[in-house]
Amino acid sequence: MLSYELWNKFAASMPIACVNAIICSNKGFLLVKRMNKPAKNKWWFIGGRIKHKQKLLDALHEQIFEETEYLKEDYMSSFLNVSSSIFNDRHVVEINFLVRIKTDRDPVLNFEHSEYKWVTHDNLPEEIRKYLVNDFNDFSFNF
Repeated sequence: MLSYELWNKFAASMPIACVNAIICSNKGFLLVKRMNKPAKNKWWFIGGRIKHKQKLLDALHEQIFEETEYLKEDYMSSFLNVSSSIFNDRHVVEINFLVRIKTDRDPVLNFEHSEYKWVTHDNLPEEIRKYLVNDFNDFSFNF
């Protein structure tokens, strides 16, 4: 495990690979308010870093379970796109998956998020929308 100091040096010097779960249901898209960097206090999708030697889908399932307590049986997922977000202190390359929730149960958040909300496609925050809206328009959703 890297020390906090070494991790910050690493994150400041090269892109970090992450997975994002763009979770949707008949309620809309799930956004969570982050409590940590790089998007602290912003509404964002569920997701996080891909660990060394971790398979993409394992990283996706791990992030979804850790951050929402949704089980693999609760959703279907498919690759959506790859995007790149540049924050003040880091550059993140995001492998995005569209995740369709099959349960009516709301997420149970962990310590990484202070709250959640479901939003419609048209109400996605601009900072998220600019990376993903074109890909969403390629899908037809039956909510």
